[in-house]
Amino acid sequence: MACRLAIALKDQYPCIIIALDGDGPLADVLEENAIPYFVLRRRRGLDCGLISELAHIIRRERIVLLHAHQYTPFAYCLAARLRTRFVPVLFTEHGRFSPDRRRLRRVLMNRLLLDPRDRITAVGQSVARALVVNEGLSRDRITVIPNGVDIKEFSSVSWETRRIIRGNLGLADNDFVVVMVARLDPIKDHATALRAFEHVSAHFPQARLIVVGDGPLRKQLTQYVESRKLDKSVSFWGEQKKVLPFYQCADCFLLTSISEGTPISVLEAMACGLPIVATACGDIPRIVEHGINGFLAPVGDDALLAHYLLELARHRELVNRLGTVSRLLCQENYSWENTVACYAELYNSMLSEGSHKRYHEQFPLFC
Repeated sequence: MACRLAIALKDQYPCIIIALDGDGPLADVLEENAIPYFVLRRRRGLDCGLISELAHIIRRERIVLLHAHQYTPFAYCLAARLRTRFVPVLFTEHGRFSPDRRRLRRVLMNRLLLDPRDRITAVGQSVARALVVNEGLSRDRITVIPNGVDIKEFSSVSWETRRIIRGNLGLADNDFVVVMVARLDPIKDHATALRAFEHVSAHFPQARLIVVGDGPLRKQLTQYVESRKLDKSVSFWGEQKKVLPFYQCADCFLLTSISEGTPISVLEAMACGLPIVATACGDIPRIVEHGINGFLAPVGDDALLAHYLLELARHRELVNRLGTVSRLLCQENYSWENTVACYAELYNSMLSEGSHKRYHEQFPLFC
């Protein structure tokens, strides 16, 4: 989201992106959009050198607002500003690890280092609740700003275009295609997805599962697919810069996470007119209305997930009906334009307080 916001608001707020853990796949996108970025290589444990580097960048670039995405960058921003002039921090929490628990050290740090001028946002109500319970933050300080997607970019395509995309991916017209876009990480629980799809494939041979994403579990998951002789039905496509064609060729979207905030992949799939089959965790039950634009199952329940996938595979009219509602719900509640407007309003508010109004007029930089 940091990159998308920087691009969307670059005409209003010249931005700098600071990556703490390497540049990742978005470096090319930033360069294409003339967004300056710095890559800092964070070491394990508390990296005091990183704090000094970050403080140096804040001073040198005359940064007036720090927007930290996730808790670790937030903590380093709070520590870095102790070594330079005061800079307000906006902390956005996108999701929580599982198991999520209260850490006294973090609670104490939050209370000691947070300033009244700092702001906190969460992408969903479940994430906001976790910040209160496990981080000791006041609910009054937290604003919920849901993720959003570009409705114009993410949309369905004609049947002919879909046939072309499927042909490029080695898929047939009569395949029932399920797409799962998620990093290959334990929190996404691909193992449950594969168990569910093994059952689906046995009862509906034309079913195909496309897995988009990469991560530490790739070898383990591909070995499982080979051992269960699912390699003709399940394909791994790694990390993709452009995920849109994968949504546009699919019949439905699958997500089996054990913990989530407001997953952008679900919103992107909805915008493309796909019904959603997902586990009921985080804010997913607020996005997916069971039986209306998709189906929900308890975390880890591969049998029920398989049941819902088979219902969709066997009933094309159900796919069309739920997919149409998905698109409408996304348009109404999760547009990227609304997300950008909410953050722009928050930036304006933070930069208009006290002396930062003057700094903003001279050095309109944030990261």
